[in-house]
Amino acid sequence: IYTDMTDFNLRSHNLFLAKDLNLFDKNINFLYGFSDTRLGGSKFLNLHTFTPTIGFELTENIFLSSSYNYSHKKFFTDPNRDSHTNSLNLNFFLFNDNGYYLFLYKYEDEDTNFDEYDYTAYNLSLTSNHMVTMNNRMIYSINYNDKDYLKNTASISEKRRDKNKSFSVTNEYKFNE
Repeated sequence: IYTDMTDFNLRSHNLFLAKDLNLFDKNINFLYGFSDTRLGGSKFLNLHTFTPTIGFELTENIFLSSSYNYSHKKFFTDPNRDSHTNSLNLNFFLFNDNGYYLFLYKYEDEDTNFDEYDYTAYNLSLTSNHMVTMNNRMIYSINYNDKDYLKNTASISEKRRDKNKSFSVTNEYKFNE
C-alpha cells in the first residue's frame, strides 16, 4: 500500500526541547516542540508548541499541577485552518497506597484564519489508576468534552457544538516478572 498509494504516505519529523527545574519545592518544566508533517511527499502541516508547567506537593498525598500551552499550526493545503491555540490545564492528583486518582480540567481557545473553525472547549476527566495485585493494574477513566464553535458552520447552517462523554477501563497485567 505504501508504494501503491503514495498520496496517503504520512511522514512526521518532530523535535522537542525540555528543561526541568526544581525551585522552592516546585517542579517547573518548559517544553518546546516543532513538528513538520508531510502527506504524499508534500508539505502538509507545521506545528510549534510551547508549554510551561508548574507542579507542587500540597500534602504528602496531594499533588497539584498547572500548565499553559500555546500552539501555532500552519496547514499548507488549507490556510483557513492555520491557527493560534491557547489552553490551560489544571491537574489534581490524590495518591494512596495502591495508586492514585486524577482530576483534570482543560480549557482551550482556538483562533483560526477562518472564523467558522474558531472554537472554545473544555474537558473534564476523572481517572482511577490502582494496583490490584503486584502484577495487575486497573485504570478507570470518565471524560467529558465540550467544544463550542463560535460561528455558524456552513454545511449545517447553524452554530455547531460537539459534546461527548466516554468511559474506559484498562487492565494491565504483567506476565513475565
